[in-house]
Amino acid sequence: MALMDELWRECAAWLTRCGIIPADHIANQPESEIKTLAAILRDGVLLCNLLNFLDPQSFDMRDFNRKPQMAHFLCVQNIKLFLEICKSSFGLKDSDLFEPTMLYDLSNFHRVLVTLSKLSQCRKAQTLTNIPGFNFEVSQTDKSSSDEDIYKDLHVATVNHMTCAGHDEHDSKVEEVYQDLCSIQITRNQHSSIISYEQRDFVIKELVDTETNYLEALMALKYKFMQPLERVLQKDVIRVIFPCIRELCDIH
Repeated sequence: MALMDELWRECAAWLTRCGIIPADHIANQPESEIKTLAAILRDGVLLCNLLNFLDPQSFDMRDFNRKPQMAHFLCVQNIKLFLEICKSSFGLKDSDLFEPTMLYDLSNFHRVLVTLSKLSQCRKAQTLTNIPGFNFEVSQTDKSSSDEDIYKDLHVATVNHMTCAGHDEHDSKVEEVYQDLCSIQITRNQHSSIISYEQRDFVIKELVDTETNYLEALMALKYKFMQPLERVLQKDVIRVIFPCIRELCDIH
């Protein structure tokens, strides 16, 4: 376990060197555990921020959701974007990449660390930033036992959360931040229903945001342009320049 503990800490150190997490972040504390790093990467936001740091031209920052709030659909979208850019812009191979669910479900965090290691050492990242990467390799003799330990570490919080009542202030904060790692497992059917609901919720949000932006544009036309010009232009001219603006504002 010592070897694996050292490796994920090297990943956290690299993210710190890149300015993605601060030096005093809990993931860099001696008492922190691997689930700390897993939790802060799980929504894909820091991963997208990482790519933007390595190469601001690699993708449009408007393409990812900065506040997915652990919604499955939005988090997986962020993770997929990260993986696509790793391949298309940074030259990583398919064999270097993890599956989105490996991170979101924390089912194979080892693969996530492998991908980040490959990214940190790729030629483009080294050329653009000159920041030393980290090497994530486990020998075959250490691999099976180390992997088993690392996955137990990620899931043990579930048992602790349900059985342990007393914690000090620090542990309570950790549990609060990483409660997503401690949720009770749900059935496949329940999981599918939640995903469908989140996709529908995302579409509804897009519609509401579009309507909000449209209304703001209408109000700007009415109060910042049409009304001031009404003082100096004839009504017929106003109707030509601003057809139906007043009516549209009343409707919306």
